[in-house]
Amino acid sequence: MMPHRGERRRDTGPVTRGGARGLLAVALLSGCGGSTAPTTLPALPPLPGASESMLQAPLPAPASSPPTPGAADSPATPGAPYRNARFGFQAEVPAGFTAASPGPTNGDGAVFRDGSADYIVSARLNDQASSAARELASLRASLACRQRRITYTSSSGGVVAVSGIDASTGTPTIFYVREVVGPSTVSTLSWTYPQARDATYKPLLEATVRAFVPAP
Repeated sequence: MMPHRGERRRDTGPVTRGGARGLLAVALLSGCGGSTAPTTLPALPPLPGASESMLQAPLPAPASSPPTPGAADSPATPGAPYRNARFGFQAEVPAGFTAASPGPTNGDGAVFRDGSADYIVSARLNDQASSAARELASLRASLACRQRRITYTSSSGGVVAVSGIDASTGTPTIFYVREVVGPSTVSTLSWTYPQARDATYKPLLEATVRAFVPAP
């Protein structure tokens, strides 16, 4: 659900120019240190029970049409696609999840919840020409704080993924962050949910990864 890294300091809030990072920061980075400089970290084993095919899912085709300036997001109907008007990415909304209200005022994405899990989809401008390698390094550096334990990372063809366990609240929580790094945008999908309910939420996570269409 993520800490998303080459992070610009102006992108630290949920309504800043780099809004995707703001949404992710609210969900995953609270309590982390202020430094987000890329760091070289050792290779890590897979998360127990994690689907490697899910973590390394192939790069989906970008949305075929550009966003319409001033348009509104498509209705966030559970079980139906969500289309972001500002960036043009599309995402599946699992049944039982509803959009958090109020949503981000800058139109960068949406947060969906069902009472136990948080599912976030968002995008931001890649205005500093960040690469997949830099995004992955920054994600790892940002998430490797407090008791957030990164257990899996993947990078292939402009898609990066990080997964692990957050034990900072006393209830172990699985987090997953996937970024599609393009020349003009970075599209992000993230999940957080209780580790004890992995059997329930992992299939939903996998379905949203397969259905996610990044910004053009």
